[in-house]
Amino acid sequence: MDCPRCCGPLVAERFVDLLDDSGQMRVNLWRCLNCGYVCDPVILANQARRPEITSHGRAVPKRRGGKAG
Repeated sequence: MDCPRCCGPLVAERFVDLLDDSGQMRVNLWRCLNCGYVCDPVILANQARRPEITSHGRAVPKRRGGKAG
């Protein structure tokens, strides 16, 4: 798997996310060996939903499946 930011190699790592007084939550994420970019399925899903920005600075919603026209 390649990093979406720099095209470097991604490695699977286990991170510890401190939730609250009740304990810890371990999370498996992907981290880039070159730039340190971290991603997980939630981050990737949110980035896929984000609208594209045109050269005029306006947000254009992404098309959902189907054919153009």
